[in-house]
Amino acid sequence: MTTLPGILAEIAAATDERTAVKVALRFGGQTVKLPATPRETTPLARAVGLEAARRIVSAIGHGVHTVPMGAFGGPSARRRTAAAVIARGGSAAEAAKAAGVHERTAWRVKARLREAPLPLFDGLDGRSDSGGG
Repeated sequence: MTTLPGILAEIAAATDERTAVKVALRFGGQTVKLPATPRETTPLARAVGLEAARRIVSAIGHGVHTVPMGAFGGPSARRRTAAAVIARGGSAAEAAKAAGVHERTAWRVKARLREAPLPLFDGLDGRSDSGGG
């Protein structure tokens, strides 16, 4: 299980870790305003589903919240995205495009996966967290 920072841990407790990761990936590093009663059209409900959005608001409250990026933003997140594409059989070029990195970075990620096939994208594929990245 991954250790999630701040309200992401509260979201995981109210829903599940996968939902908290979705929130981090979609809203990490942003300040979001959560309505008291989420509707299907609210950004949170679009990202995680209406029932999960309602459970999140019930747990953390409505209003303005800053969502931490955790390990889901920045360079490590881009490398994890590249690793996910490569692990699914994508090329280095496809991985680079999907992750927003240079092809050289995707080739390095691919080499790392060949050397030690660690789940570089911990928790996003349903496997357990190894602490790698």
